[in-house]
Amino acid sequence: MLFFVDLLGRFRLWRFSRRNILEGRPKRITGPLVILSTGGNRLVFEDDVELRGAAIVFSGSGNTIVFRKGVSLCGQFAASVGGAIDIGEGTRFNKPCRIRAQSGRSIRIGRKCLFANVGIRTSDIHKIIDGKTRKRVNPPADVVVSDRVWIAENAAVYKGVTIGADAVVGAHSVVTRDVPAGSVVAGVPARVIRTGITWRR
Repeated sequence: MLFFVDLLGRFRLWRFSRRNILEGRPKRITGPLVILSTGGNRLVFEDDVELRGAAIVFSGSGNTIVFRKGVSLCGQFAASVGGAIDIGEGTRFNKPCRIRAQSGRSIRIGRKCLFANVGIRTSDIHKIIDGKTRKRVNPPADVVVSDRVWIAENAAVYKGVTIGADAVVGAHSVVTRDVPAGSVVAGVPARVIRTGITWRR
């Protein structure tokens, strides 16, 4: 059965490459692979990438998704309106995650990070308008996750956040502000509860 799934996944990659730019191939595909694109997008697999049940979704054209060497992933990875996702070398998604670079913004994830059931997005999608100025008060913004960041189960990271290297985000946390390097944050909204740390897999 896995052999059949692998063949189906590679067929979908081949179809994607006919109207888009495809660089490289995943080393291993297990579980379902769904790829949606109308054309004009770029998908990059460096060496030794593993797909363990993934949906890769492009809305519109001019989007880019890059999986660096040794990435192991599962979940949904979506880019829209010129959005970009870049997943760093050796990063691992232990459970299905939802990574969404929306409204032309980018999500950059560093090397050797670890995620479980995590949601990361660059936009609230719906606009909140100031009643007097009529200007949007919740614009989309880039998200940066630095090297060796551990984001625990069911945490959410929202637009405009930068998470420093070696940081840990506790389970079920909601991150709406920058996280200092070498710190532990937890809660809703997340706040710093410890500093001066590192972590091991």
